[in-house]
Amino acid sequence: MTMNENHPEKITLELPADLYYALRNEAMRQSIDLPGFVRQKIDLKPSEVRCLSQLPLSEILARTLPAQSEDRLNFFG
Repeated sequence: MTMNENHPEKITLELPADLYYALRNEAMRQSIDLPGFVRQKIDLKPSEVRCLSQLPLSEILARTLPAQSEDRLNFFG
C-alpha cells in the first residue's frame, strides 16, 4: 500500500495479508480509500529533523546518551 496522494513524501507500508484485507474491507465499508483510512488510524507526522547528522553535537548527545550520570560512565566504559 503506497500513501503518497497530496503528500510530498512517499510512504510504503508492508502488511501481513490478513491485516491488509481487514483494513481494506473496513475502508470499503466506510466508503474511504485505503490510504485515507490508514491515515485516520495512525498519525503520520514527519519528524522535524530527518537524521541525527543534521543536529548540533549537543543535541545529538542529549538524544543519545543515557540520562543518569552513572549510566553515562558505563556507556563510555
